[in-house]
Amino acid sequence: NSLTLANGDSAVCTITNTFVPAPSLTVDKTAGVPTTSLGLDPAATDAGDTIGYTFAVENTGNVTLASVGIVDAKLDAAAVCAAATLAPGGATSCTGIHTIIQAEVDAGTSDNSATASGTPPAGPAVVSPPDTTATAVAPVQPEVNRSRFLPSLVCGPGGIFPGARRPRGKAVAEDFHGP
Repeated sequence: NSLTLANGDSAVCTITNTFVPAPSLTVDKTAGVPTTSLGLDPAATDAGDTIGYTFAVENTGNVTLASVGIVDAKLDAAAVCAAATLAPGGATSCTGIHTIIQAEVDAGTSDNSATASGTPPAGPAVVSPPDTTATAVAPVQPEVNRSRFLPSLVCGPGGIFPGARRPRGKAVAEDFHGP
């Protein structure tokens, strides 16, 4: 709209600026190095060991968010956040722990997704896009003693003979125990 005033005329204008709330969050999830001391094998990562996670949460919206927290179904307990209320542009750090299960060891990885959530002054809770980590969990390779599975063989001038006994009266060059 425009208004044309003649010389000496006056006008009163009212400008209304309507604030539109736009709550928004981001989360950046980082996995720590898995433990090896809590499972059955203290020399390897296996079921019962844990992975520690750190979550960097930022309020990227234009309103203050309360009850800020982490939504992660694989955590052993609720994540602990340094701050539960974030002003626009504010950030907090949260931590949580996941115990590795046998299915993850069998798969060789622990894949895990998390989101951050918070409550704006009005309207429904806001949830961040998910952030996912994939942590390698190397299954323990059983040690194979091959000699346990191969029969004893004895080599001699007359051929190869099964068993640990050498044929009587035959000179034997050497015992063969396989690779």
